[in-house]
Amino acid sequence: MRRLLVVLGLLVSISGAAAQEFEIPTLRGTDSFVPDAPGPLYRPRWSGFYIGGQVGYGVAGADFVGSTSDLVAHMLRNSELQAEQFPSTWTVLGRSQTGSSSWGGFLGYNIGWECLILGVELNYNRTHFSAGSPEFPIERVVSVGSNNDDVTLIGSGSMNITDYGTVRMRAGYEVGNFLPFGFVGLAYGRANIARSATAVVVQTPASGNAPPVTVTFSESDNKNGAFIWGWALGGGVEVMVAPKVFMRAEYEFAAFQPVFNIKSQIQTGRLALGYKF
Repeated sequence: MRRLLVVLGLLVSISGAAAQEFEIPTLRGTDSFVPDAPGPLYRPRWSGFYIGGQVGYGVAGADFVGSTSDLVAHMLRNSELQAEQFPSTWTVLGRSQTGSSSWGGFLGYNIGWECLILGVELNYNRTHFSAGSPEFPIERVVSVGSNNDDVTLIGSGSMNITDYGTVRMRAGYEVGNFLPFGFVGLAYGRANIARSATAVVVQTPASGNAPPVTVTFSESDNKNGAFIWGWALGGGVEVMVAPKVFMRAEYEFAAFQPVFNIKSQIQTGRLALGYKF
């Protein structure tokens, strides 16, 4: 019996040593096997400075309806005709539209918060929007004091916008390689502007045999390179076509404050190519 117990003890010790020698390591934590993981996926970086060039086509509208009012009021000042009949309020000009291509460039800076991209941009375009007002001469016979006045009012106006641009605040949201964005900002530009008004008054006494008297009044204004300013808004989408190169398509609406009582606005569609530093 004692010999049997000795033999069993020897077998147990041998089997324990053998088990330790051939023990399979337990998989745990960092000791586990992980296959080679792919490198990080490419993700566009929109933050930083960027620059680019653009081409576009736009339609400009010019409103000349009120552009002769102050001219007529000034040349008929202190007259019974203006005091009683207000010919300065007569409309002799209308509205017009004109189209033109444009080309230019832009410079901007973006800051990114994860997928939200905010930025500021300076945008400039050369163009040739040349608008001439339709003319609607008016002739009216009115009573002024003791006279009957046959009044003919004629006007003309033109506006040629040579260049314009915007200073924008932008906001976009990154979707893969795409960046849809919107913007709002100030618009600026230069224009050659001209206007004129002429009033021909034939005075005929209501009684008596005195002959008619014809009086002609005329005034004009013109300014080359006049500064125009206003506001702008729009939106578009950019797509990263290379690590630092992007393309853009956008729409812009710009409205300008009146100059010589002439109001103007521009709607433009553009394509652009840019480089991000």
